Amino acid sequence: MRNISLHELSLSNFLFEYSISLLSFDKSFFSSYLKASTILYSLMIQKKSPSIKDTSCLAGLKTIRLIEELRLEIAKLLPNNQLWGGTLSYDKFSNYLGMNEHYIRTLKNRVTNQKYPSYNPYFAFSNDQLDDFIRNLSRKFGKDRIHGCIELILKYKKEIKILDYRHQQWHIHNPNLRYSAFKNLDNTKDGYYFGLLLADGISDDCKNIGIFLEKEDVKVIERFRNDLQISNPIEHKIDTRKKKQSGECSEQFGIRVGCKPMIEDLRILGFFDFKAGEALEEGFFTNLGNDVRYSVLLGFYDGDGTEGTSKVFSTNRKFLEQIKREFNIRADISLDHKGSKRKFVVYKYCETKNSYYLTLGSDVFNKMMETYEYSMERKRSHYPLGHGKYTYEILRGKIKSKENLERLIRIAPIYKLMNIFKVSFETFKKLFIEWNVDSLPRSYWKRQENENWEVEFDEKFRSILEEHS
Repeated sequence: MRNISLHELSLSNFLFEYSISLLSFDKSFFSSYLKASTILYSLMIQKKSPSIKDTSCLAGLKTIRLIEELRLEIAKLLPNNQLWGGTLSYDKFSNYLGMNEHYIRTLKNRVTNQKYPSYNPYFAFSNDQLDDFIRNLSRKFGKDRIHGCIELILKYKKEIKILDYRHQQWHIHNPNLRYSAFKNLDNTKDGYYFGLLLADGISDDCKNIGIFLEKEDVKVIERFRNDLQISNPIEHKIDTRKKKQSGECSEQFGIRVGCKPMIEDLRILGFFDFKAGEALEEGFFTNLGNDVRYSVLLGFYDGDGTEGTSKVFSTNRKFLEQIKREFNIRADISLDHKGSKRKFVVYKYCETKNSYYLTLGSDVFNKMMETYEYSMERKRSHYPLGHGKYTYEILRGKIKSKENLERLIRIAPIYKLMNIFKVSFETFKKLFIEWNVDSLPRSYWKRQENENWEVEFDEKFRSILEEHS
């Protein structure tokens, strides 16, 4: 006689358990039972482990068993005059669970009747459904009396893999998604992405979350997709309206993902309250780790900050006041432009809000840049911002003349010069104003003849230095 493996023994125990339990169930259970037993017996002979589909078949069986065991358990809590022949009817059982009276009968047909239109022998309750059952039974009978029901439900949760909520689909389309990325903001990467979502995040009726950025920042979108392990493809949108300076159409790249747990975590963090014009919870920044709170601010700056400055813009004045308060920023919040009751935005006239800005200052700017090294490249190029009372005078003394400034801005983009001289765009702007020099538009460096400016930069810059040493 050959030895019986542990695998075979576990399958045998399962079949034996169900054979005994069948005595208390109706005939509709037999079809699902026989199907599962055939699969399991075949697996025993072939010495194979059950596949996902095989174990899904067990889920249907265990769902039917839970229904029947719960029905028997609830019947013990009721007087005889509410039972029919000592048995609780399916219609009343459905009502006690908080469902419509036909729910359990319909569900049993779905699991056991192959001719039923929505036949699904692999059906399993979701975690939120089971929690609803417990809440409804507790309201009806009191929590102290339903310990037996709770034990049955907890056993069911342990025996099979169940979904977190009904109609869950994200695990199919994005099986590796880091859906708990915003559950606890305990690292600078997730903190940065939360700040970026505050600035540029979108949500379609709270069903999905997404973010879109300009074409030049597509690398940020790629990192966001990779770091959160989103499987959905990157979307590409082209706006037919042309930009005033370059005359080019605006191109945006972005990503969306639908995941109820992630959206719920964002709701708890205050994402949707922020979009409605409210500040985050009082003490939000101060309660985070030091680096994490600066990384959130950095993400917000990359979305709604001005390149070359430490200014952040928002129509949410309450949030700017919170930043000023919790980061101890001295600068006042200023009005950038007033809203309009009738303004043409994205093919239609609509009401716009007042826009405000807050200057973070060089110390806060440099600190937040240090917390996450993979932030937006074009804004990161201005790090570190120069600071000190005599920064402007020092820059003016180094460049010396209007002619030198005009030569410099034609051999490299302004961000390159800012990085060399270790000053902010605002400092350069003061020099432009004093010497009446117009800064070049960004499109100037996209022209074909200027695309390779970096190749000749060192030689040209050295030549200027030698002439005015």
